[in-house]
Amino acid sequence: MKNVRELDRSDYEEQKKVICVGFPWNTPESIDARLRSLCEHSYSFGSFEDEKLASQIIATPYTIDFHNALIPMAGIGFVATLPEFQRQGRIDDVMELLLEKMNEENMVLSYLAPFSYRFYQKFGYEKIFDMIEYSGKIEALPSKKSEDLVCMEMTWEEARPYLRKIAREDPLIEYGQIVREPWWEEYKFHLRKDYTFVICFKDKMPVGYMAYLVKDGIVDVFEIKNKGEEVLLALLDVLKDLEYK
Repeated sequence: MKNVRELDRSDYEEQKKVICVGFPWNTPESIDARLRSLCEHSYSFGSFEDEKLASQIIATPYTIDFHNALIPMAGIGFVATLPEFQRQGRIDDVMELLLEKMNEENMVLSYLAPFSYRFYQKFGYEKIFDMIEYSGKIEALPSKKSEDLVCMEMTWEEARPYLRKIAREDPLIEYGQIVREPWWEEYKFHLRKDYTFVICFKDKMPVGYMAYLVKDGIVDVFEIKNKGEEVLLALLDVLKDLEYK
């Protein structure tokens, strides 16, 4: 018998199994610390077949800055259904319960990265952001060294306070970005992948940062924030001195 309810800690192991099936590049071991952190700061909802968890959704409360107005927002993620229970309207049922919860908590906005615009439009979602990914050869990057700028490689713990300060001073934050909380920074950066961090300084003040990975001869820049073009060029210049192995 199909039923829907909010999940609790006793459902965590089953929830993790559903997520790893729905997002198979994760394994229970690799995702555990990150998923536990997310679940501790989120609401989870699921659809059950008798006592078996068949579908689940995680909704995380955030605050976004929209032109200096702080607005509650629910970030939706890890929407997953076990293969044998797909095409039974389970996500529809879970979304209905989730929207009721959002209304109770006065969350007037919700963000998600949809696998299908048509599917989520029926719940009221519309496209508002674009994600652009650039790729190219390292030698094609522009170079413009500035003697006023110093870039330093740091560990996560060393870089963390600088990332927070630079992100809070980002002029784009008031266009709907989330206000980053300490747990989210840990979840998004430290628990996600083994990033290398570079902080750029001008007159000993942090003015930009970059988080990146190098694997199989390819550098993947996860996030870069900079105060001006010269800072961006200084950060990109760091990539030219890497050894790509």
